Amino acid sequence: MGPPPLSSVQQAEILADDGGLQYIEALPAPPLGTTWIGGYRLGGGSYGEVSVWILIDNATNKPLRQCAIKDSFDRHSTTETGFYKDVYQQLVRKGLDFDVDPDNELGHAHSDRRFCKEAYLQGLMTEPSSKEEIFSVPLWGYSRKYPSLRGEDWNHWRLYMPLYDYGTLRNLMSAHRKRGKAIPEPFIWHTLHCLFSGAVQLQEQAQKRNESTPSDIIVVFDMKPDNILLAPPSRTSAFPIYPRPHVADLGGGCLTNTEDEYNRNCKLICQTTSGYVPPELYAHEVFEDHTTRNMGCHDWTNVWQIGRVAEAMMKLAPNFDNIHYRRGKKSEEMEPNILNWQGELPGQNYSMDLRRLLSRCLKFDPRRRPTSRGALKSITTSPAFLRHRHGMDTFGNDAWFEEQQRKYDEKKASAPPPLTTTPPTPGEAEAANKKRKRLVEAHSYLRAWEPAKRAKFIELEVLPEERFDLEYMYNEFWATEPLPMRDEVGALVYDVDYRVLPDGTPYLEGHTASVEIEGLELGTSETAVEGGGKDGEEDEGQEGGVPLNDNRGADFTDYLDYLPFIEGGDQEDSRHTAPS
Repeated sequence: MGPPPLSSVQQAEILADDGGLQYIEALPAPPLGTTWIGGYRLGGGSYGEVSVWILIDNATNKPLRQCAIKDSFDRHSTTETGFYKDVYQQLVRKGLDFDVDPDNELGHAHSDRRFCKEAYLQGLMTEPSSKEEIFSVPLWGYSRKYPSLRGEDWNHWRLYMPLYDYGTLRNLMSAHRKRGKAIPEPFIWHTLHCLFSGAVQLQEQAQKRNESTPSDIIVVFDMKPDNILLAPPSRTSAFPIYPRPHVADLGGGCLTNTEDEYNRNCKLICQTTSGYVPPELYAHEVFEDHTTRNMGCHDWTNVWQIGRVAEAMMKLAPNFDNIHYRRGKKSEEMEPNILNWQGELPGQNYSMDLRRLLSRCLKFDPRRRPTSRGALKSITTSPAFLRHRHGMDTFGNDAWFEEQQRKYDEKKASAPPPLTTTPPTPGEAEAANKKRKRLVEAHSYLRAWEPAKRAKFIELEVLPEERFDLEYMYNEFWATEPLPMRDEVGALVYDVDYRVLPDGTPYLEGHTASVEIEGLELGTSETAVEGGGKDGEEDEGQEGGVPLNDNRGADFTDYLDYLPFIEGGDQEDSRHTAPS
């Protein structure tokens, strides 16, 4: 039986609660200090709410950093036992106890009051000082609220983590499906590189615990496009202009190993989604072979899920029907159709190398799948796989910049000086306008680079082929653009969904419209107005972000002025109201 519905007042109380933000690692303080503003509702449902808070510079009112807070409710035991013993001490060393046990000091929570599986698994995957990228969402801290808003039978946990303003893999898939454009194959290879790297880390991090065994691992179980978040592009990483997929929502996973009897007997308590359930979860009912029947879940399970996610990217189909696993059926009848699938959209004629790899990952028999380490080695070293990257794995990195600068200088030196200045021909004007639009589209990756590199990229005027562009429809860019978050009188530029009564009671209010600027859609909350709608109605979570302050007539001249590459363009043509 699920939890009781949250009332509007309870939802508003969660959104208005800034507790724990004081423990977020402080940035160098601007001259007049900083302030956390929020919380803006990002989504939620019966089991909890997700909101975002923004740390702003009091002198400029511009954002410095963001924190996503996940409030969730469960009835599980809070006692640290079994595989999870001593994990709390690792979390304490990382500074992740944000008041788990109010009866004790931070870092000294009693052993029967501190266990939250999602925080433990996410915390194990968090390396605050690591120079290596960890391909899962880091945990900044977690706390437990007393009393719980749902009553004493329910735990109320708060998890603090960074905001991924590029949204989810599902959002990206929705944008491509809406625009009738396949996800470019280089990005699928990039996603596989990130997810297989994450799968290797799910083993490595699990084995850093005290008294761990060589087969310890975190099995995710609920890996799907909704639970893959997109970190901003990084010029210093592979595929510099693409966002970096990170695994999120580890709460449905398990810490286990090959000797775990619960695992071998398919009795692990986990969370799954229809269509993303690997066959070994039904091992006793399906596998004929005794050895396979007792393998349980392990790295091969994470590999199967990665293959399923990549299949969804190919087919632009985030929702799958369950595969019917039944004894007596042929193995190939219980494996997704990859090799012979034909897409209808331009660009869906994916290479046979990609199809063969995914087909291997999705084998019914776990023993026939590649290991995550083996798959990672293949896609990073095999010439057969490398040829499908089309240069996108280096486009925009330091070496690329040096080469483009050399070509630019040579071309400039050899070009004869113009004799006269003449008005552009219609063809030249059309080409210039197309280039301007392409530069606007490039904002999705240029925004992650420092100003000098961004300006140099624009000067070189070398853009990737349009077929390799990613499409973005839902994102949270509004929260991370370097624009003021408060106006000259201190009012929030982007309105929150809640208000506070004179007696201090928060309440919900308001709907506002969605606005889009050259593909940068700023969506709105779908929170019910106080007194309207149905409390507790299941909410899949808004994909767009936060409401714009239409009451104050927000426009985007400041935003457009910020974009250095549309200078001289017609700003009025660059903004329009999104269709309802």
